[in-house]
Amino acid sequence: MTRTTLPANCDLAMPVPVEEVVGAALASAELAEVCGRVLEVVRTELDADAALFVRSGPPAEASVAVHRAAPGATVTVAAEELATVFAVDGPVELEPSGGGTVLALSLHPPDDVPWCLALVRRLGSRWTPAERDAAARLRPCVTLILTHAICRQQLAEERAKQADAASIRERLLNVLSHELRNPLAPILMWTSTLKRIRQNDGEVLRAARAIDHAVSIERRLIEDLLDVSRLERGVLTLNPEPLDLCEVVRKIVDLHRSEAEQAHLDLVAELPASPAPVHGDPMRLAQLTANLIGNALKFTPAGGAVTVRLLRRGDESELSVSDSGPGLPPEVAERLFAPFVQGSNAHGGLGIGLAVAHWLVDLHGGSIEARAHGEHGGATLIVRLPATSVDTRAARS
Repeated sequence: MTRTTLPANCDLAMPVPVEEVVGAALASAELAEVCGRVLEVVRTELDADAALFVRSGPPAEASVAVHRAAPGATVTVAAEELATVFAVDGPVELEPSGGGTVLALSLHPPDDVPWCLALVRRLGSRWTPAERDAAARLRPCVTLILTHAICRQQLAEERAKQADAASIRERLLNVLSHELRNPLAPILMWTSTLKRIRQNDGEVLRAARAIDHAVSIERRLIEDLLDVSRLERGVLTLNPEPLDLCEVVRKIVDLHRSEAEQAHLDLVAELPASPAPVHGDPMRLAQLTANLIGNALKFTPAGGAVTVRLLRRGDESELSVSDSGPGLPPEVAERLFAPFVQGSNAHGGLGIGLAVAHWLVDLHGGSIEARAHGEHGGATLIVRLPATSVDTRAARS
């Protein structure tokens, strides 16, 4: 059950039962129901024929409106007649045009406009000083209740908006990925055919390899897009097993060698001779490594170098990817691992590869950081994963 701390100036000995008022408020999550329950308790205890919460309209509209009246009573006061109460600090007694008397009290919960509590008596009996004092002492408690209810409603509305937006984006990504994937299969089929029937034509082979490379980039981009959605919703799961991280990294480096050659870059791998055992998902660790290397190749100009290192530091395996590119712009460094973040030196892409890498590292219980090389440019991305002492070859046999 939600606990609410009452303000220090809420006197529990006053005629109105504060604990009953608060209990009535906490019995519901909807703002309208909270108002109704509180109003009914206050109306009954102060012997009023009706009770209202009146909320002032935005300043530009200069209007007032009844938010919720206690059930079972006829309201004989127009909301507009309470407009002057919002600026008054203490209880105000009014004689509305419809007859009777009204005891009104301004409230200031933390939304954009003020409220007031109005207690109505149809028969015109005056409000005693004790009743006015009781209503005044009740003010901080009712304000607290309104604050609590308003904040809960705003939070619920924001969550609903975020859920709707996430659902729309998920459907859009599914449709886009389907439509983007469809043309890739026939493209690869025809490049395979070209390489087979024109295997002695060097120019055709170079063109086919370039097409294959472009298709692989688009496939990776589509998968990263879908993974961003899965990771944000917490539905991407791992299939961990004992493995040699060195073997995974070596394969991914080899897959990127042709890309590095086409970009006139040196791709250097400094890998240990012995295995680097970890417990992880081989497919996702391969994806992580590919994202780091692909990001470094993309930001390194022709003639530069990308260096991939793997070593053991204590109880961790440390994978680092360094480049000789332009470095990390200040506006990017702070949000480097956030989705869709790109700097002014970006060369295509959507800015999601490092976000996916960050999430994958988190799922493996590791850490990732970026280090700029200073004024001469270049940057290094460092991933640390928990190492194991298990012989991966023995574990799989």
